[in-house]
Amino acid sequence: MAKDRDMSYGEALRQGWTFGLEEGTEEGIRQSILDVLKARFGNVPEDIKEKVHSARGRNVLRRLLEKAALAESLEKFEV
Repeated sequence: MAKDRDMSYGEALRQGWTFGLEEGTEEGIRQSILDVLKARFGNVPEDIKEKVHSARGRNVLRRLLEKAALAESLEKFEV
């Protein structure tokens, strides 16, 4: 019985670590998107910041980072 509890705790710990790592990675990509937009276009409007912060998923965020790097203007950057 104690062994089952230990395995459950270990699995929960691994899942929590994995979730935290994914969240940290996504937050880093979000910050990179905003950094690129700021470097290219100056101040980033709050509505764009909010949309970037609400975006989820590593692939979605990577596409947004590419869009930020290639957008002709802030107006053409779509989240």
